[in-house]
Amino acid sequence: MRAAYIESYGQTPSIRDLPEPEGELAVGKVLAAGINPVDLMISGGEYYAIRPKPPYTPGLEGVAEREDGSRVYFGRPGDLKHGSLAEQLLLDPAECFDLPDGTDPATAIGCGIAGIAAYLSVMDRGAIQAGEKVIVTGATGAAGRLAVQLAKNAGAAQVIAVGRNAEALEQVKALGADETVRFHGPLYMHQVDLRDLTDGGADLIIDFTWGAPAMAALNCAAKDARLIQVGNAASLGVGVSATELRRGNFVIKGYSNWNETLERKQEAFTELLGQVAAGTLKLHTEAVGLDDVPSAWERQATSPGAKLVVVTD
Repeated sequence: MRAAYIESYGQTPSIRDLPEPEGELAVGKVLAAGINPVDLMISGGEYYAIRPKPPYTPGLEGVAEREDGSRVYFGRPGDLKHGSLAEQLLLDPAECFDLPDGTDPATAIGCGIAGIAAYLSVMDRGAIQAGEKVIVTGATGAAGRLAVQLAKNAGAAQVIAVGRNAEALEQVKALGADETVRFHGPLYMHQVDLRDLTDGGADLIIDFTWGAPAMAALNCAAKDARLIQVGNAASLGVGVSATELRRGNFVIKGYSNWNETLERKQEAFTELLGQVAAGTLKLHTEAVGLDDVPSAWERQATSPGAKLVVVTD
C-alpha cells in the first residue's frame, strides 16, 4: 500500500510502498485524512501525549470505510505505527464515530481534531456567555476560523480576530468577525488596538498562538477575563506580567482534546456536523493527494489557513 513514512524524528515524511497493516484490529480503507499541527509536533518526538518511535506512518485522524461498507471518522488510529496518511490502517472501534449517510469525508475531517478543539475550548472550557466580548488569536487557522464562528453563534456581542495574514483576516471577517487585528508590530501597539476596539478589553480569549498575540490580548483584557490556551503557533513560552495577572484577576486554562472524554468529543463532533449541515458553520478545507503529503506537510508548518485534507483515492 502507499503511505507516508517518517524514518527519524523531525523529518518530513516521504511516500513509500509499505506492507499492509496487520493485527487483531480490523483493517479500514482510508478515504481521507487530516494533517494537523499536532502531527508535526508528534513527528518532532517531543509531544507530551504520545511519542511513536520511528519509523512510522503519521496521521491521527481520518475517515475510513469498514469491510461492511460503513464509514467512520476516527481521531486516533488503532496502531500508532500505522497512521491515517496511508491507504489502509487498523481501526480501534472505541475511537470510531459512525458517520451519517452521505457525509462528505472532507466535512468530517473539518469537524474533527480542529473542530472539536474549537468547539470545546469555546463552549466548555471557555464557558462563553451571550453578550461577552471575545478575542481569537490565530483566527486565520482552521481551528481559529471555527472558533470565531462558534463564538458568534453562541451570542458573543463582539468577536475580534487576530492573525498575521491580511487576506486571510478578511476571509475571517466575512465569516462573522466584527473586527480584525493584523499582528505585525510591537506588542504594545496591538495591545492598544485591542483595548480600543473592545472598549475596555475582552471577557474571553481563545488562544491558538501563545506568545506575543496572547499577551497583547491578556494585558488589555477586562477584569476576571478567561484565557483558554489551545495552541502555540507563535511561541512555546511567554513572559506573563505578575502585576497584570493581579490587576485583572485573570483565569488562564489550558485546553487539549487529549483531556476530553470520547463521549464529549463525539457530542461536539455531532453538533459541528449539524451546524455545517444547517449552514450556520462554514469550513475551509483544501484537498491534496497522498503523493502531495510531503509538500502539504511543509505548508502545515507555516499555517496554511485551510484545513488540509488528504484524499487517498
